[in-house]
Amino acid sequence: MEGVDFAGLISNGVATVGFPVCMAIACGYYIKQIIDRLMNESEKRESLLLDGNSKTADALNSLSDTMHDISQSLETLSDTNSELVNNINTSLLDIKGSLSIVQEQIQHKL
Repeated sequence: MEGVDFAGLISNGVATVGFPVCMAIACGYYIKQIIDRLMNESEKRESLLLDGNSKTADALNSLSDTMHDISQSLETLSDTNSELVNNINTSLLDIKGSLSIVQEQIQHKL
């Protein structure tokens, strides 16, 4: 506030309404300035926290989607491995049967 004569304003106020009233007004003005500053700082802090929470929520959602995809891939791999184990067991049984036949043929020739 350039050009305002604070000394004249204060002396005029004291002469008009008295010193205690001027001090009460000055204290009220000072308290309002402090409250306004604190509110602005709180709004900035709240905005930063909300932004951080939003980013954290997005990251967690992305992680959840990734974990779901991994779970599906593991389930597919488990099914594939089960099929492979069954195929190997079947092949081993076939080989065992073939070996038994070969063994019997060898024993008959001896």
